[in-house]
Amino acid sequence: MTTKFGTKDGPVRAQIEAVKFFLRAEGLADVEDPLEIQRAYDGFHIIRSTFNEKPHRLRVGFGWLADQTPERVAGWLREHPEVVDLLKDADMHEAWITDGGQVGGKTEYPL
Repeated sequence: MTTKFGTKDGPVRAQIEAVKFFLRAEGLADVEDPLEIQRAYDGFHIIRSTFNEKPHRLRVGFGWLADQTPERVAGWLREHPEVVDLLKDADMHEAWITDGGQVGGKTEYPL
């Protein structure tokens, strides 16, 4: 099932852009969220980035995004530095923020 949340016209687009802006400010490169990678992850918006030329992916719950304002996104991310730490970890491939604001990561992409 696909959702319009992640589209450029979706109701949380400003929050998504705030996350991307924060990641770029923290030194991650190639931060993007192409529509074609959104379809497989119902309930999450996917943001790709690189750090030290290694690809990483951040899955952000639509519920969490909807609970934030664009202004609160950066503050929340500053209060939770583990999100950026996971994305900068050479062994990590993916990090996530769930709808409830839990943060996690893993070292391998699912097959």
